[in-house]
Amino acid sequence: MDQMPRRRFPKSPELADFAEYVEAYPSRLRCWRDGVAGFYPILAWLNTYPVAEQRERIATDGPMLTAFATSRSHHNQVGVAVGWAERYLTATREEPGSTEEDRVAMFELARRYWLIRNLLAEVRQGVRKYEALGNRVVLTYQGDRDLDALDRFLDFVDDIQSLPDPEARMDRRLRVWLSRGGKDVPWPEVPEWAREQYREFAGRLVGQYPRYLPAGFDAGGFTIVEASAILAELLAQAVHRHACTLYGCLLASVLVPPVRRRDLATEVAVATGVAETHVLALLDLLTLDLERCSDPCLTPLIPVGDDRLVPMSSLIVPSSLHRNLIALLQHDHARFGEAGRQLGLLGARTTASTLGRLAGAVLATSVKVLRPDGTHAGDLDVVAYDPVTREMAVLEVMWRIGPDGSAEVARCEEAAHAKRAQVSRVRGDIENGLAAPRWPARWPARWPDCIGSTTSWFILTPNVLPIQAVEADGITIRSHQMLASMLRDGASVSDLVRVLESPPLPPPELSRTRWERVRYGDYRVEFDVVGA
Repeated sequence: MDQMPRRRFPKSPELADFAEYVEAYPSRLRCWRDGVAGFYPILAWLNTYPVAEQRERIATDGPMLTAFATSRSHHNQVGVAVGWAERYLTATREEPGSTEEDRVAMFELARRYWLIRNLLAEVRQGVRKYEALGNRVVLTYQGDRDLDALDRFLDFVDDIQSLPDPEARMDRRLRVWLSRGGKDVPWPEVPEWAREQYREFAGRLVGQYPRYLPAGFDAGGFTIVEASAILAELLAQAVHRHACTLYGCLLASVLVPPVRRRDLATEVAVATGVAETHVLALLDLLTLDLERCSDPCLTPLIPVGDDRLVPMSSLIVPSSLHRNLIALLQHDHARFGEAGRQLGLLGARTTASTLGRLAGAVLATSVKVLRPDGTHAGDLDVVAYDPVTREMAVLEVMWRIGPDGSAEVARCEEAAHAKRAQVSRVRGDIENGLAAPRWPARWPARWPDCIGSTTSWFILTPNVLPIQAVEADGITIRSHQMLASMLRDGASVSDLVRVLESPPLPPPELSRTRWERVRYGDYRVEFDVVGA
């Protein structure tokens, strides 16, 4: 068993010591006493316990509010705990074994671990200050509170809008069937009419996910349209198991059925019409392998020996499955190269579509910038120009999947800041006459250059507003999420620049911070959070 280092961690630890402690502390948990024999039982428990919590909340808060309040948190907690189980349930069983109390403590620690790991990512990002006083660790926020509040508010609005359409709920006939014994029926024995209900429901949900890549894109053994069909089938099965849990089923054979990899592939291939070899390629990608991908939230098929897999409905149902698929592809750089280019094209197209709201503006995308000798100096992703006011906005678009947690937000923000150097170089080459944009032939002959116009330069992420303090170099980093929310129909290029440079900020009370405290092993962790 991978055990906690025996050395004592110091009081007033340095950042690296505390980060090491955070990662190592879970090895102390008593639930690992069950050893390797406890791996499948802990998967079964993790698959049902969060849903049992949700069932209790539904009685008081209703299904929609409960899903909104718990799904993302539970998804990350389950993913963290599955990774721990894979790492630590490796020895023989100890006596006595674990208790229900031990497992609940493990699930609660997973919540605090996820929170503290995100806080430490913000420390490394420069958004928080780290200070240790004895066994008290203080993580003080020092980013831009106004922009942070705006970013959180925009995320909140998007979360509300992404909740399932009420029309996508399962019909009364299925609910009656579940309450009259259907909750104890494993998927292979579910009546065909009920399966079609689940598939229709899952298909609508998958259809609501953000699409990042073209339908025909070959992701390495399967296309995106094939992946959508396979993911919808896996989601349909997972929704049945999730519903069975909500209705009170306790049968592991129904809720966490170990299924042979080949049998699952055959079943999904028959249901979707996708070639079995293509199904197997996606199933292999979705199977937990901590050496390849350290985040079990992205790999909801858990191997349990004898070439069997457990499809974790608690990792499938609350997921944005398309988003997670792209996140998995990013772990394989050879496979992701062309996918990354396609994401960039999507970003430029999406931004240009949003700028279609402008009145009296001409637009161009993917404008090459060439040196006098014809060599390539860079590109201008999206350009908006007002021929009357001679005002121009140049937007460099960095398109990535939606981030999950502060570590991914930090990586997106760091990439945006690194992009500033590239944009600054291209801007300097143009302004100094060392390179010139090659404007599209379809535009009028008097299409302007960047020197004779009032030009504003921006970097656009999909949905991350950078909140670090940066030097004033005339290149502003904003998000398409903010732009799409605030750019009105009929706006001018001047309005566009104004929105990006000086966005409307939320009320001051949303920008205030409040202090929170959690206990993590030997340490008390205190941190302030923006109120939005």
